[in-house]
Amino acid sequence: MIAGKPSLGRDLLARARQLPRSFYRIGAAIAHGQLPATSDTDTLARIHAVCVARARLTPFRGNFVWSWRPADGFAEAILGPIALSALTMLAQSDVSRIKQCAGDHCGWLVLRRHQDKQRRWCE
Repeated sequence: MIAGKPSLGRDLLARARQLPRSFYRIGAAIAHGQLPATSDTDTLARIHAVCVARARLTPFRGNFVWSWRPADGFAEAILGPIALSALTMLAQSDVSRIKQCAGDHCGWLVLRRHQDKQRRWCE
């Protein structure tokens, strides 16, 4: 460990825990018609920014995609695609379709693709 800096393993573990928790809380807030906490959206944006700083813009099927190589940053190669996927979903989907399962002891988040308003996903 470098003086004053957390180890890579601890940092990766902390970010790996923060990312899904923040994304879940963002989705749950949206599902309940609330604005997500700024701390959660800031966490998602911060993790993405750290990861994309290690990404490469790579040609793919006539377009370009972000790609990560573990040699350029192991933690970022793991978390980058997840953070990018979460941000893409929030920025490019109709977030009013994010719903939370009403089943007992569930709470899963669902991005509804259709207008079935009566469905309880755990039934």
